[in-house]
Amino acid sequence: ITTIMSSSSHDLKPIYVRIKRKNQTYFVFCNPSTDTSLYLKQQVSAALQSLSSSSSEDDDDSSPPPPPQDMRILLTNGGELDDSKPLGDNVKNEKELHVVFSKGGVWEQVDITSLEDSLLQTPVPTVPTPSSMMQD
Repeated sequence: ITTIMSSSSHDLKPIYVRIKRKNQTYFVFCNPSTDTSLYLKQQVSAALQSLSSSSSEDDDDSSPPPPPQDMRILLTNGGELDDSKPLGDNVKNEKELHVVFSKGGVWEQVDITSLEDSLLQTPVPTVPTPSSMMQD
């Protein structure tokens, strides 16, 4: 989990968004009236650069992080955010977004499941009640 603070200080209250990729989550604080998805990509790229420079050389994934132009920021409905529009048009506080990378001109596959969807799909185990246990 990585938290990134925005340097923007404008009228609207800053928000944070969760940007997920595979087993990683980036928390980015941003200003919805001025920051764009390009800003989010730059923050993810900077965080990945920081992580890759601090990790050991023995790691399996030694490839450098992709530049922002090789990233897409997706909404949970599958729509892509426009790099030129402020986030306030589509993104609210605590919004979950997804980032995918292009490697060799091919975009990664992504399985976008919102937290609510995954909770609805997860079976809840039943716990036997004392009365049902005594019937045996």
